[in-house]
Amino acid sequence: MVTLLRPGPDSPADASLPSGGSESERMAKAVSMARETAGPTRPLHGAPGLVGRLIIRFHGHVEDTMRMNRPRGTVVATIVLAMAGLTVPATAAAPVAGPDATFLKMIHQGNLAEIATAKDAQKHTTSTCVKQTADMFVRDHTKFDAQVMALARSKGVTLPSTAAATQQKQLTMLKSLHGRPDYKQVWLQGQDTSHRQALALIDKEVSSGKDSKIRAIARAARPTVAKHLQAVNGGICHTVKGATDTRT
Repeated sequence: MVTLLRPGPDSPADASLPSGGSESERMAKAVSMARETAGPTRPLHGAPGLVGRLIIRFHGHVEDTMRMNRPRGTVVATIVLAMAGLTVPATAAAPVAGPDATFLKMIHQGNLAEIATAKDAQKHTTSTCVKQTADMFVRDHTKFDAQVMALARSKGVTLPSTAAATQQKQLTMLKSLHGRPDYKQVWLQGQDTSHRQALALIDKEVSSGKDSKIRAIARAARPTVAKHLQAVNGGICHTVKGATDTRT
């Protein structure tokens, strides 16, 4: 509810809008005139004073104008709120852009690729170590990507719907090796490369990112990605805590 303000006793009994210009300009002039002529203000208890009459006079006009023309209605509403001494809400922050937005997009694509290749290994590897490492990758990258997507939404960043073209080719090549003995080695080498790339991307964001929340999510993910790299370092399946108790 808008609280009407009443000018002091020396204010004129009535006022009309200045002529000339658009309605928004004429109302702005009226506000200026009212403030110049009005004395100290106080809450309205009796009949409305000059500012109160201006608000009442245009209250219906504001509602009609906002229905017919929202941008113009917003201007009128802003004037009325200013006349009532209320603060006009600030505009929403601009979406994140530049390197911070690029990081969210690229790390999201990396997560999609890691999840897809790990799920493929879950089904098609004959190695217990690779199977359990793949389980860890699916779990951790799924959790990480949920955080990335939520942060991207809050920052106004639109994420790609698929992994990068090179990442999709890697998955296609893996699928062509189903049932072959070299599947394990190709998968491990691919995971070593992709996790090194992910760490480099994370380290760059942590050191030079501008958005504090995006830097924070990168910093929090680093230990997990580093552990993943340790599990496949050098294209060999290693035992790491939380992934597997065997090495085959």
